[in-house]
Amino acid sequence: MVIVGVKWPNTSEETPQSFSQEQAYVYREPKAVELSRIERAKALSTAANFVTHAVARRKVELAYDLTAPSLRAGITRAQWRSENIPVVPFPVEEARWKIEYSYTDALGLQVLLLPTAKSKLRPAVFAMELTPSGRGKAHKWLVSSWAPTGMTGGGAPAAPQT
Repeated sequence: MVIVGVKWPNTSEETPQSFSQEQAYVYREPKAVELSRIERAKALSTAANFVTHAVARRKVELAYDLTAPSLRAGITRAQWRSENIPVVPFPVEEARWKIEYSYTDALGLQVLLLPTAKSKLRPAVFAMELTPSGRGKAHKWLVSSWAPTGMTGGGAPAAPQT
């Protein structure tokens, strides 16, 4: 019996892997703030109009001014009118809101969308984030993020009841 082996030495320089306080990023959740009735109404008005115009694609051009530049992704107003926008569409019959978090620089909503009957889709839940724009009393809320959450059956029609 013959055994053959090959020894291949590591010729690279070893770099110690260590982290210092300056290198590591530790996430700290921002301090929650209470929304006034007026601020809540402003934010939910923006959210409702965004769902109507951008998500349900009813007069989509009206949603352009409701979105933050980060969501627009460099799309011009003219391009936005084409309805080829970075917003997941949904045939909305009704929407319901739940505030997930409220910070000085962001407001997170969980949005339950109930579809139109003719779409034969199931309800879906989306995450929406709004950020304040402007200063003082004249500021407004803009939608900075819109994404589906989890799997709720997607586009599959509901199973027939037997």
